Amino acid sequence: MMNDDGTTMSTATVKTGGYELVIDRTFSAPPEKVFAAWTDPSLIVGWWGPDGMHTPELSLNTEVGGDWRTVMQSPEGRPHIAAGTYREIDPPKRLSFTWAWENDGVRGFESLVEIDFEAVSGGTLMHFRHSGFQTPEDVVSHNKGWTSSFGCLDRYVKDPGQG
Repeated sequence: MMNDDGTTMSTATVKTGGYELVIDRTFSAPPEKVFAAWTDPSLIVGWWGPDGMHTPELSLNTEVGGDWRTVMQSPEGRPHIAAGTYREIDPPKRLSFTWAWENDGVRGFESLVEIDFEAVSGGTLMHFRHSGFQTPEDVVSHNKGWTSSFGCLDRYVKDPGQG
């Protein structure tokens, strides 16, 4: 679904087991390139995180059952650590992983991210679903973060120097 200004709409719904966020976004790049931006460490650091963040630390074991961990750093220097485990990896069609914020080296509550990549005229339709949130506020904050991050991803797949 598109807004009048051409930006992609997101939806938040309540499902059994918690709240979920769904975002559909089209990128002007083929699915292989968009998928690689999610799974290649040298590419992820170019766009990962909301606008203004950078990724000084990243570790990925991109195989089913492999762990991943990122440290996103705000412009003020505050670290935001997210980690999880890969559940599905089917290049360039589907990616799924758990997501948890980490505090003092301990992973918190885990939610699930599922991403499908579909070739469309002129690029890729990314269907993003983040489920298992505990509160509506979690959905709102993650919607802001993911939407901003996808703006960074969009710029990155168009021009890797602009993520």
